[in-house]
Amino acid sequence: MKKIDILKLITLAICCCSGKQVWAACQQVDWQTGVYYTGFSNSRPITQTEDGHAAKIRVGNIHLMDIAIQPIGSVLAQASVPPTEYKIRNANENSLLWACTPGTDMAKIRFLTSVNGDDRVGGFFPVNPSDAGGQTNVFYTWFAGVGIRQVMNGVTLAPQWTELPIQYETGTGGTSAGKDVCQNGWHCIRLKHLPILQFELVRVAGLPPYSTSTGGTHNKWCTDQTPTSGVTGDLRDLGQSGNYNCAQPSSYITLGHTGSAHTGGSDSGDDLVSFPHDTVGVTHGYDGSTYRFWGADNGFGYTLYNAAYLINDSVACKLKTVTPTIDFNATTTAALNSGNIVSRSFAVDVDCHDGVLSGSKSGTASGKIAIGIQPSQQAYNAAKNYSAVSLVNGNNGVVALLDNSYGATGVAQNVGIYIKYQGAGSYLTLLGQPGATGTLLQTTRDVYNSTCGPSNNQVCYPAVTYPQGNTAGWYPVLNPGYFSNIGTPLTGYTTYRTNYMADLKRITGAPPVTAGTINSTAYVVVKIQ
Repeated sequence: MKKIDILKLITLAICCCSGKQVWAACQQVDWQTGVYYTGFSNSRPITQTEDGHAAKIRVGNIHLMDIAIQPIGSVLAQASVPPTEYKIRNANENSLLWACTPGTDMAKIRFLTSVNGDDRVGGFFPVNPSDAGGQTNVFYTWFAGVGIRQVMNGVTLAPQWTELPIQYETGTGGTSAGKDVCQNGWHCIRLKHLPILQFELVRVAGLPPYSTSTGGTHNKWCTDQTPTSGVTGDLRDLGQSGNYNCAQPSSYITLGHTGSAHTGGSDSGDDLVSFPHDTVGVTHGYDGSTYRFWGADNGFGYTLYNAAYLINDSVACKLKTVTPTIDFNATTTAALNSGNIVSRSFAVDVDCHDGVLSGSKSGTASGKIAIGIQPSQQAYNAAKNYSAVSLVNGNNGVVALLDNSYGATGVAQNVGIYIKYQGAGSYLTLLGQPGATGTLLQTTRDVYNSTCGPSNNQVCYPAVTYPQGNTAGWYPVLNPGYFSNIGTPLTGYTTYRTNYMADLKRITGAPPVTAGTINSTAYVVVKIQ
């Protein structure tokens, strides 16, 4: 939660009530009636900036192992967060967030992003690259030993407000207001137009200082800690295991304009964006002038709150290496349509504590270690939207990898990549997004978290238990008959290799393949269930 100066709020209220010029500018949209309005009112827009409303960075279970086998810089989790993870007020992909008048110069409108730079565990303290495996723009989280790095549209998020290009549509919906209606000639930004957030959780050294004598000022809104007693020094108010109990967002996305367009952000809006927004290049810090967006509910945050669960257990496995690329070379549509398959092999190596094998801890039940191969967010979305046959099952498992840009000009149609164990006769189910495991708690912090469902009285972020087993895309990390011992990285640990086959072929039951390229991305995920 941010602290807002009371006098400033009074001033803003007077401005809004005294009548203000109707600008050719972007406006907020009433979440129930669809009316566009200048200025701002935190009871009207579908976007909400308060802590408990933030979109979930769904990770589920993550684990810390012995630092000798899981050194500083190890990636603990990586995935994507689509904008539709924002659920408040029945938000869906077509929810209208902002509408810009026909006269608005859309070439100057931008999404603005930053980490949560005013809070101790939100983004105030960057991790020194030497304490993050050489990575930059990794920031401490509420979990001790865990940092986060976030990327949008290829740009790594930092405390400085950074501009990203926007997507929008131009309306043909008539001249009358209506929920999610883009009126004639207006330029409208819906939830689906926001970029995907990509993130990595990284094993880090050091801790975010509990207090600082370097002249910097930060908030410490999260005062919970695990364990609850016997904690001293910089470990105070941090979590060392269990649920992520800190509601502070890790980042924000808002609407503003390019830094070269005007003098920058405004407490009351300007002739490009009619509500408060921030300035490109300004550092999001403790001072309220660096987070003008917040009081206007201009945008929303992304949070690990009730979305991640930390397990400290050395008896586990971690991904070591994977064949980085697979090249299928060229083939013909005639060959694929006649049933030909282009096959390539690849290998996955994991490091496991010897107790995983001896203790029968490899498996897909709760507490076991499993492995999954996960399509990128773009490839997963393509599979969900594929209409010829069903490629995603009820447990979110995926049949085949599609191109990251499936449907675009020049991309082959009705062809996919199927994966199986080398020597096996049947294909594996792939892991869907977000690929989380375990159970996440329900989030209810205030009235705006009960604005979902047909009567707007249901919890927007209910508790969720993620599916397990093969139909969800999970397989034992050491699946009998398919893995081999290839070395001992250090005492008490073994490196195991599993060989897979990737088959490029016509999608089973689909229309004929059309010519083009296929370029798909997948991740190997090893997690405690």
